[in-house]
Amino acid sequence: MEINFGSDGGKTCHVTITGQVDKASSTPEPILFFSKLEPPPKRMRIDGIQFAIQEKMGFNLWWIMCRDEQQIPNFKLIMPLESRGGFDFEKIKPIQSPDGATGIALTSFKVTEKNMTFMLMLDLTKQ
Repeated sequence: MEINFGSDGGKTCHVTITGQVDKASSTPEPILFFSKLEPPPKRMRIDGIQFAIQEKMGFNLWWIMCRDEQQIPNFKLIMPLESRGGFDFEKIKPIQSPDGATGIALTSFKVTEKNMTFMLMLDLTKQ
């Protein structure tokens, strides 16, 4: 999995995640820790998401719920993602990170072939 930050300045952050998956993963894999951003925010808001996921496969997007990276985390579901699509939450209602969230993680499901591909793009606002 490759994670790129297209923007991490001021209040906004754009993250692109691409890769290939060989098997489903029920253990959330971190894609973003708030503490790694400059400046590190106390909370994050998801303003939009675009995704292209190979047919049949899907992902669950999770908030990482713990104080820092050294503790055993708990996770809170944000939303499932399947196929292709996108949401402009600014026009609906942005998704606010819950109190205590420290990052974002992914799990995969319905991985039916080797090397299934995906791309996720998150538009975030630091708070």
